[in-house]
Amino acid sequence: MRSLFIFLLCSPFVLHGQTSLTLEDYNRAVQFQWSNLNNQKVFNAHVDLNWFSDKSGGWFLTHSKEGKEFRKITFEDNEITPLFDHERLAGILSDSSKESIQVNDLPINSIKCINPNHLEFRFKGKNYQLTLDRYEIQLLKDPVRTPYEEESPDGNWIAFSKDFNLYIRSSQSGDQKQLSTKGKKDYEYGSNYGWADIIAGENGDRPQHFEVNWSSDSKWIQTYICDLRSAQKMYLLDWSVDTLYRPRLLSYYRGSPGDTSMVYMIPTFFNTETGEEYRPALPRNTHINSVSFRWSKTPGIIYASYSERGFQKVHLIRLDLNTKTQKELYVEESKTNIDNFGYWLVEEKNLILITSEKDGWKLLYSLSLKTSELQRLTQGNFYVHSIDHINKEKGEIIFSAAGKEPNRNPYHATPTKFF
Repeated sequence: MRSLFIFLLCSPFVLHGQTSLTLEDYNRAVQFQWSNLNNQKVFNAHVDLNWFSDKSGGWFLTHSKEGKEFRKITFEDNEITPLFDHERLAGILSDSSKESIQVNDLPINSIKCINPNHLEFRFKGKNYQLTLDRYEIQLLKDPVRTPYEEESPDGNWIAFSKDFNLYIRSSQSGDQKQLSTKGKKDYEYGSNYGWADIIAGENGDRPQHFEVNWSSDSKWIQTYICDLRSAQKMYLLDWSVDTLYRPRLLSYYRGSPGDTSMVYMIPTFFNTETGEEYRPALPRNTHINSVSFRWSKTPGIIYASYSERGFQKVHLIRLDLNTKTQKELYVEESKTNIDNFGYWLVEEKNLILITSEKDGWKLLYSLSLKTSELQRLTQGNFYVHSIDHINKEKGEIIFSAAGKEPNRNPYHATPTKFF
């Protein structure tokens, strides 16, 4: 939308009746792009809370005109303090990198709080561990990974694709087991299609993708068949390479509203012990609204959610792969659009927590897995962003919201008993 706004400013239809559009006008419009506003002029519009491993609190990053600060909160005393000594860490990083590291702009990310005395973070493409009582850092060895393989949770198998089919390989012996046999070009197991994928020329190869979702007990694999057989392309002419003296032809798969000639994602499951493939009665949705899945802690149970095309109807389904049965738990319809539907599993209490805009505001609901009863948990005219923490033993929920209290955004609720 922001790019469209700038285009309209430059459009001759908008300029009709004006004498000219100056460079100053254009630069002023550029300043309204989100990248030039977020945490530069508009601060902390969205703050993520990252939980400590023991759930005793969490850390978060805030921005101001003075710079950025890593902070933490512990629920025992509800006190917000710095996550670490920014000045000491800046000094350590400056010494190790031989560069000047600013205290209010520490270039670290991927922070993990291992325990109260140890943090892990990423700096200049490498992983480090920080010992807080001595302020010493240690370089960590990066694990060797490939984007086209996925190890099972028990470490015994590695899933991969070959010749458009799905295989698993023993991590001990190296023996391979072929799971699918019907894969071929444009009907590809264990793959997906990326929104920004660009293909060179008319018959060029698309970027490689691999996607599988192991169950926690390593018995099942959830994946997709990426079906491009009927998909049609849109085309681009790239004039950016001056030395070619001609444009390059680029293409990508995309449909217009109402088209059926799209990339489709077909959900499928494999039992890694028997090799059996199981395709539940789920729709073959397009790649822009494919069925998404979330494993239960109960072996062989998985939850599926998807929106129908047009985003006016959403479904939540529970599948039992052991018995090859499924049950629709929740359906929501709207005459306009259903945006930002979300759900959280609380199976220990036979509940699913749902955020929905069905009552005009995005509020929090509980859905009983036993009776399918839907109960509204939050009241008032405000917008629940997300659930940040669930204490399943106490029945408490911490959520973030906007518009709940004047002059406070985001609002983070204190632990509140809901179930």
